[in-house]
Amino acid sequence: MPDTDFDDQFGLLAQSLVAIAFEYVNFNEDELDAIYVFGSPTNDNCFNNFFYKINGEIVSGRRLNTVLKEPVDLSTERATAFFAQAALQLAAVAALFKKQKEEVPRIIRLVYNAREEALGLQLDHKLPSGYHGKEGDMAGIFMDWLDAVKEDEAAALAPF
Repeated sequence: MPDTDFDDQFGLLAQSLVAIAFEYVNFNEDELDAIYVFGSPTNDNCFNNFFYKINGEIVSGRRLNTVLKEPVDLSTERATAFFAQAALQLAAVAALFKKQKEEVPRIIRLVYNAREEALGLQLDHKLPSGYHGKEGDMAGIFMDWLDAVKEDEAAALAPF
């Protein structure tokens, strides 16, 4: 029987990650089509990153102002603060899985479709082939995911 308390808590943490990424674009619901959240709660720093579909174009966080009509603050200080908030949420995800005696996923991918107000989720317990958990691998996996979604949005939640 599923543990609804676990599901509810995990759902709240997932929503929190999306909310952090939404705040980064100043809650700009007029231009936002989708938010893509990548996180790895298994290492000490809980690697995370976001990208977006804005006005029909897939863009990384640092390219937001190339597609937004209302620019956002892309300073290093602001980005660092948002990544730190997301890392705290990912650490809470890891703690939740451990408390439940469940395997902590290596990678969490969330896709929030703003137009349909729908949240999709993919938990990956193994790294994609070619990655071995070395320093920098998570950034590479994130970039591979971003590139795959740019080519075909249906790849957003496809298994690696």
